[in-house]
Amino acid sequence: MASLVDFSRIRETSDGDTEFEQELIEMYLEDAQLHVEDIIAKAAATDFGGIKSTAHTLKGASANIGAVAMQEAALNVEKSASSNDSDTLQDQVREIRTVFSETDAVFKNYLKDL
Repeated sequence: MASLVDFSRIRETSDGDTEFEQELIEMYLEDAQLHVEDIIAKAAATDFGGIKSTAHTLKGASANIGAVAMQEAALNVEKSASSNDSDTLQDQVREIRTVFSETDAVFKNYLKDL
């Protein structure tokens, strides 16, 4: 798996403004948690179209902030939903939960040092 976060991406986006970095990270973590919860709920309902859409949104948001492991996990969920692959999707949903938890911890630790 790729490293969890590419901090150069958020630094580039914030142009060195640490207050803006903090806002971006906090907003991302809130939104990402909602997206992950939505994916879990839609997976339970076997809503492949909804999962694909939510995973696609999460993939883009993760790319923008440098959350590379989340971007990869969301891409995997999106692919499984696109192919209506229930078995693989369940594995991917478990993976995205784990990756989000780890990414959340990395970002929160980073915020402590800002």
